[in-house]
Amino acid sequence: MRPLRVGDLVLLREEQADTFVKHHGAGLVTCVQKFNQEYKYPHITVKWLRSEESLKFLEKDLMRLDDS
Repeated sequence: MRPLRVGDLVLLREEQADTFVKHHGAGLVTCVQKFNQEYKYPHITVKWLRSEESLKFLEKDLMRLDDS
């Protein structure tokens, strides 16, 4: 399984993801923030297609919809 890249289609991987997905839908990875002084872990910025909001997540919190 490869790391997430810009352009990947993702969903949130959590127990309460159903409510989140109903509001935000699937998301598109728009930025992969590598390690720096501000963040201890790499962050993935996702633009949610239904709500059009952009939010940051850890890679472990997201699952790619298409593994091609």
